Amino acid sequence: MADEVYQDNIYLEDRGFVSMRKALLDMGEPYASECEIFSINSISKGLLGECGLRGGYVECMNLSPLA
Repeated sequence: MADEVYQDNIYLEDRGFVSMRKALLDMGEPYASECEIFSINSISKGLLGECGLRGGYVECMNLSPLA
C-alpha cells in the first residue's frame, strides 16, 4: 500500500517524485506483473485548504483473482 498524497513535498531540487507503480515496473519481472499495489492519492490537498471538501482515489494493480 502506497500513500502518495504528499508527492509534492519534495525538498531537494535535484530529486523528483517517483511513484510506487513506476518503481515496481522499473524492477522488471517477476515483480512488475506479480506484486499487488494499492496506490492512494487525494484531490483535497490543495493550496487553499478547502475545509470540509474531500476526494481521492485508489489505483489497484496486479490484484490476484478471487478463488
